[in-house]
Amino acid sequence: ARTLGAAASAMDGAPSGMASVAEAMERGARAVPGGPSAVVEVLAGLTEALRNADHLDAERCSIGLEIAAERLAAGDDGAHAGCLPAVVAAAAAGALAALDAGADLGDTLIAAADEGLSELETGPVANPDLVGSGSVDATAAGFLLVLDVLASVVTGEPLPEPPSGERPSGSDGRRYEVRCGIRPHEGCGIESANWLESTW
Repeated sequence: ARTLGAAASAMDGAPSGMASVAEAMERGARAVPGGPSAVVEVLAGLTEALRNADHLDAERCSIGLEIAAERLAAGDDGAHAGCLPAVVAAAAAGALAALDAGADLGDTLIAAADEGLSELETGPVANPDLVGSGSVDATAAGFLLVLDVLASVVTGEPLPEPPSGERPSGSDGRRYEVRCGIRPHEGCGIESANWLESTW
């Protein structure tokens, strides 16, 4: 959040023009001490595609996502389903497929977000680092939120509602979090048990 906030602040104060705004986005993100390098690489990939552009269109968006995916792939072993490199790669593939089908910018962003979401949801089932917690990768989810917001702005649809942050509380005022643990029995694979646990 701090990295994206710094990028947005830098863009807000940049001279007009896509090239200036794109460069300010990357510069602002890189200025955050200890910021997540993967997020910076995603923004840098988008910047590379927009640096010589005068506007954002479906082609530049798709190419930017593809460059971002390539930047992340360089340091990824490909064994972490549902994490940022896999989600960005899926989003890029979705955007490129939509572009090939003649989609406009809004539909291209929606296709990218849909493919990214499909990959994100594999994390709690296929990624050992996420199976135990039954959660999705937070950075990848944040990336998809950015795509969702951008798609909403482009298409004129309502922005995604922010979560309230409130957990339901009992009549005694205590807050509870309900979890479900599944243990596989003989003849039932661990993948099936993990899928059932994350689904419940």
